[in-house]
Amino acid sequence: MIVPLLLIIVVLLAAAKDDNVTYTLVLNETPVAGQPITFTATYPQSARQKYGPRQHNNPQVELVCDGKIINVVPMASEKKNTDGSWTGISYQMMIPLGALTCSAVVYSYDKAGLIAWATTYFEVGG
Repeated sequence: MIVPLLLIIVVLLAAAKDDNVTYTLVLNETPVAGQPITFTATYPQSARQKYGPRQHNNPQVELVCDGKIINVVPMASEKKNTDGSWTGISYQMMIPLGALTCSAVVYSYDKAGLIAWATTYFEVGG
């Protein structure tokens, strides 16, 4: 079995105005087609707030492979960090079969709309 190439690039897309914290999204397992993966994310306290009765839980992780949204999941567990940020582990998501180029983003909503906190990119061997 060939171990798929794992390329993770963490990109900071947005930050709270008064934080000196870097928000991250990290893949916890080596991505293998047809297998589950989870992510660990660091995000601000404000990402946990829910605005409005019809809004999804905050924050969420969205997995996209080859331009298609595969899944969107909330955090399965969270803990508060000493700097005031939060670290969460996502629920599992299944990677589709085939050779894929994937990305994942941790995001939340506020009154103005969607805020992307961090993104990661990776390849899945087929």
